[in-house]
Amino acid sequence: MTNHWSVRLLVAAAALSTGCVTYSHASLPQDARFELLYERKLAAFEQRVAMERHTASGDDWTSVAEGWVALINCRKVANPEDLGLQDPLARVVYAGLVLEDARRERMLGQALTARTGTWGRDTIFARLHHPDFFDRVADHLPPGYIYWLPEDESWVDELPAPLAADSGCDELRKSLAESVTAAPSDGVVAQDWVALEISAVEAVLAAGRALSDDQGGESLTRLLWHTRVHGAQLLWSEARKLERDDGADPEKIAALHREALAHLEAASRYEVVELVDSGERSRMELLHGVLLAKLERPSDALGHLARAEALGLSDDNHWGSRYLRLRLLMNAALWEDAAALTEKVPPQTSRFFSPYAYYGALSLRRVGLEDRFLALAMAAFRDRPYEADPFMRGLYAEVLQTIADYPFEARTIELLEEMGPRNKTFGRVEEFAAVSLDRGRPENAAAAARWLLARQTDAREHPRFYALLALSAFLDDNERVFVENVAKITARPDKLLDVVPQHRRSSFFAHADAELARALRLMLPVMAEWGETPRARVRRQKWLRIIVAQTQGFLRETNESLARPALVELYRLASAMLDDHPRGYAERVGATDAAPLVLGTVQLNARQLAQFEPPIEPTLSPVFSLALVPRDEVQPANWPSFFTEPESAGARP
Repeated sequence: MTNHWSVRLLVAAAALSTGCVTYSHASLPQDARFELLYERKLAAFEQRVAMERHTASGDDWTSVAEGWVALINCRKVANPEDLGLQDPLARVVYAGLVLEDARRERMLGQALTARTGTWGRDTIFARLHHPDFFDRVADHLPPGYIYWLPEDESWVDELPAPLAADSGCDELRKSLAESVTAAPSDGVVAQDWVALEISAVEAVLAAGRALSDDQGGESLTRLLWHTRVHGAQLLWSEARKLERDDGADPEKIAALHREALAHLEAASRYEVVELVDSGERSRMELLHGVLLAKLERPSDALGHLARAEALGLSDDNHWGSRYLRLRLLMNAALWEDAAALTEKVPPQTSRFFSPYAYYGALSLRRVGLEDRFLALAMAAFRDRPYEADPFMRGLYAEVLQTIADYPFEARTIELLEEMGPRNKTFGRVEEFAAVSLDRGRPENAAAAARWLLARQTDAREHPRFYALLALSAFLDDNERVFVENVAKITARPDKLLDVVPQHRRSSFFAHADAELARALRLMLPVMAEWGETPRARVRRQKWLRIIVAQTQGFLRETNESLARPALVELYRLASAMLDDHPRGYAERVGATDAAPLVLGTVQLNARQLAQFEPPIEPTLSPVFSLALVPRDEVQPANWPSFFTEPESAGARP
């Protein structure tokens, strides 16, 4: 940014003259002190401050004025400890200028580090750094107390003539750019910026605590509230950076959360309902709730989140807040309260849509509202593929488990058709059958398999359906139907053998043979779950002999099968578990966890989904101003935080 701002000051040295007001006799009306600043007449304001210093008429507020001049012109605001300020109100206002100076250095430095195009958006710097915001021409002083000399004249002991001088904003940018370029990769410089800003926040708060109740009034209350909120946002931002680092210390992150929470809890004690707009207060309540949730205080978090939503939030913040409330209620087993949040769900474009739909549907199912559960699920599935979304897959599994408890009839088929693209209905019916087996409803699985056999014209898919029928018969303890369907899986009709060359038979029948191995393998862990009662042992021995007989017969008749190694292993395992086998040891199955019959594509649990949880990252607008503009004829309680109405714009780094 190249600006040729001019602050035209130079102490003249030469001869005396008549007709001009000397420094020692210049009038300094008290009602014209900060009005020049408020009216953005910067050159006149600087001249006024210089005269105060020269005539030894300055006070603590002169230092405040010099702080404003330094902040506006991108020069370092002096350390307040070097000034010895005595006025408590002046100390607070000056500390705010130091904080703004530190904030600018951090924001500009971070923008230069990230090489972003703008910085300071929605803060005072978007205006302060605009070249036309201040009147920098020194020709607007109030008449009657200062006489400006022509530029080509200068006199001993007279008021200075206007001479051009550059602002320090370019130098600040260049200095920060050099420090960023020379900084080590571990972010030490960035840490220094944040540390200085946090220290400046504490300085403002410390100065505020020294004020008596009748000093400052509403303007100071608003300033201290904004300072607290700014401190919390700064600490929250630092904690989020650490959370993205896999090697970060969790205790350090928790400490930052606790510090940020302390700021917000202190801010909540200020009466700012009439001083701060609802948007700022809603974002503060949202961050308050998120921090409480992070620190495992769910009951308190729920209250702040509800207040944030009542005050009004942006769409992303609103659904983030409701989603967090939903999760907190479910974790506390408050199912009815959680179910109440499903009356409205996020739009499908929201990043919270699928997890919200999943957990909301679970809460409805928990309280027995299956009609609403299915309605929510069907609305979520409508024209939305679920395969690539873990939460939608989880919801899909929940729906399958629900409808698997009902007979496989026309309404069930309609639901399966509505759960995704129509061209994938066969796959959903097949998965319904697998879930039915896992939930102990073999009659539903068999009905679904027969429906598939009647409608799927591709004979290569039929072995899977026969496998479902075989497993259904196994669960029904129906040996005859089981053997019939195993025979259909392994069938090698003479008509096929006549047209399939010997060297291609292994690959041609590979799919069917693999289905046989899969079905037999799934039977073993189910048998282990039957227990050790006499009846269960008899039943298990019966089915072990059936497995042995089926695998033995298949292996004798087919030498070319690609599934032969797996079937040989199954044969040996099943035969070893027979009581009359010399090496029988049933613990080979019973010692391991039972494998469910559910296909892997539809089995999910909360632990698996936790890694896909969308982060709750509130969109927090920066505090616009952390400073106060003193006014000569206005009570401190009504001092503004800026010169004009703020505009949302960014300053170029």
